[in-house]
Amino acid sequence: MKKFLFVLFSIFSINYCYTQIPQNTLFLVVKESNNLVSKDYKSDVNLRYEYWNENKNWFLIMNHINKKDLARNHFKYLLPKEMIKELTSRGNIITSDEFEEMLMPLNIGQAEDLIRLRYPRYYYEYVDDNVYKKNLRYGIFLIFESDLDNDYIECSEVGLIFDRIEQH
Repeated sequence: MKKFLFVLFSIFSINYCYTQIPQNTLFLVVKESNNLVSKDYKSDVNLRYEYWNENKNWFLIMNHINKKDLARNHFKYLLPKEMIKELTSRGNIITSDEFEEMLMPLNIGQAEDLIRLRYPRYYYEYVDDNVYKKNLRYGIFLIFESDLDNDYIECSEVGLIFDRIEQH
């Protein structure tokens, strides 16, 4: 009986966990050896991914910020390997090469529209020093390719910065 209840609970927990991830969430798989990804635990930015489109004169920076005692930290999830397979089949997980290929022909406005429409933003509401605040968030997470073999895969939520390389 205990085994039956455990199996039933496990199935319910996994299915419930699946429902907590919005359908339009992006999980971007990046390589640690890639010089565009860094882990810096000394600054507020723990993780950074950069894409530079020099031909179209714009760049995109994705920052993961998670610092002790900071009220607006980005989320960090540990997803079971089984969920990764499901999210890949749904199209939520793509590699950084596929992502960059999508962005390459676009100008900055088109790239912003693509991200905004495909991965809609939302407001994260929180209280900091007794003051109600809102922070704009995107449903975009970074996953290291080397973590895909683990039983639980760490996913780091990122904030986005779009800008021009040279201001005119």
